Amino acid sequence: MTKKIFSIVLPLFMLIFCASIFAVENGGDKQKQKAATLANEGQVYKIDITAKKLTPNFSGTDIVKLFSILVKKAPLRKGEFESTIDYEQKIERVITPDIYAFKLDLTSDKFADSKDRFGLSGYAKYDPDLQKLKINIDNQNYRDYRTQIIVKEVKHPSSSYIGGNAFGATCLVKRVRATQYIISFDDTVGVSNLELIIPRARAKKLKNNIGVLCLCKTSLHEAVPNRDLSYSGNALIFENEFYVAPTIDNQMSILYYRKYINVDLLDIWLYNIRSGEILLKEKMNDKSE
Repeated sequence: MTKKIFSIVLPLFMLIFCASIFAVENGGDKQKQKAATLANEGQVYKIDITAKKLTPNFSGTDIVKLFSILVKKAPLRKGEFESTIDYEQKIERVITPDIYAFKLDLTSDKFADSKDRFGLSGYAKYDPDLQKLKINIDNQNYRDYRTQIIVKEVKHPSSSYIGGNAFGATCLVKRVRATQYIISFDDTVGVSNLELIIPRARAKKLKNNIGVLCLCKTSLHEAVPNRDLSYSGNALIFENEFYVAPTIDNQMSILYYRKYINVDLLDIWLYNIRSGEILLKEKMNDKSE
């Protein structure tokens, strides 16, 4: 009788024991997967401006996360029961001495004048005769004459429709939507072009691995007058929309949702993305002290 009971209980015990091990192992894998996912989501990195080297594959400050943090602390609109003075003081308290490093997206020079550069911040091109690697940084002036650089662009799902003009011509129009995250600053020295003297052999290996960092502090700038319905913001952050209508020659309907952070641009660094080696530090103004 005892043997019979034992023969029933033992397999049952082993079944429960194996199931428990599987659950623990499976749960462990989920925890590892979760940790890996969180690690790859990016961080709001702050940087030491005196650093001699960066960590390998340094990706810089996540401007999307930073804007999300700032908009919670400095809402784009004043509260209904909030005085103007209280609102402005709240915005001022958000400013810190922290330095952020925004990594720009570059492309090959062969796309320099192409629509394929959609959303990129500039391009790198090597001059073998002068042995110089030239970095062109795209920037634009907004209506308050400050300079802006697109740090990141997040594309949304595209669609298409049949469009027509007043003359009855029709064509298939691609509808493109994207959110752009932009730094806005006073450019006193010019940030369009940077040059790095480098031997041809090294430049060939480095060119597609070059990184550009804009080192900035958040700052206050008098809010842009409300000249369009899409504008909202304050002296630290603001946003608007920019629409590019389709034409017969360019069958794209483009709508940019633009989100801006006012900053003081301190330095621009060129670095080796793979190794973290800093190749050049170009000082932009003296507010890093």
